[in-house]
Amino acid sequence: MAAQTPASSRFGQVTAGSRSTCDDRFRRYCLYGFCVGVLAYGVLLGRLAAGNDFLNSYTFVPADGFDWFYEGAVLSDRFRGYCTPVLWILRDPVFVLICALDELLRARGLVVIFAHTLSFLATGAILLQAARFYDAPWAVVAAVTLIMLVQPLNYVRLFVLADPLAVGLLTASAYAMLRHLRTPSGVTLTVSAVFALLGGLTQTYAAIPFIVGVAVDGIARPFQKRPPGAGWCTCRIRRMLRVAEARVESCGCTR
Repeated sequence: MAAQTPASSRFGQVTAGSRSTCDDRFRRYCLYGFCVGVLAYGVLLGRLAAGNDFLNSYTFVPADGFDWFYEGAVLSDRFRGYCTPVLWILRDPVFVLICALDELLRARGLVVIFAHTLSFLATGAILLQAARFYDAPWAVVAAVTLIMLVQPLNYVRLFVLADPLAVGLLTASAYAMLRHLRTPSGVTLTVSAVFALLGGLTQTYAAIPFIVGVAVDGIARPFQKRPPGAGWCTCRIRRMLRVAEARVESCGCTR
């Protein structure tokens, strides 16, 4: 006769499953609320950029933002084959390319607005996914959602600057690196490197999490316990020996 599971164990399993379901539902609601905030942000940017001449009608184009737009316009003219002036100061290329694409498509700022809105959405979604990955309690998830909606960086998001996009790429690179540090994987390391490269080409500081993560991984790796023969060099040497033995046997030689 099969042994029966104690009632207390069954109750504990049901309680844990119910709590996990409630936490997932709460995270989903937080994500929905954050998406509503991002949508309101995108609509606000669209309303502020309602003028026909985005560069002259948009309220939040500082001198720094003018550099991005100007270099994007120059790059757009070069793509068309026009003669352009020399640029004595060069900005990081990713956001310049976005401004150039906006000029090429004659989108009147919509490409820039889309990039800002998408980076805002990606930053919050990645942070909420990180909270789920680390099994953070509902209070932390709610705090992350609230902070993302009211943080001071959101004021900078109104301006034509590369920082909102750089922060989104930085967040993606940092999350992939944290996953790699917990469970080493070439895929997550590559993803972190790609986002770090794009972020570094947007604003240099966006590559910092990847650089720090690689340094931490390199320092901690010698202290990690590995099974015998798990190293890359060992596998390489064994493969070379097998190839050599196969060539010797094919030539009819004996050891």
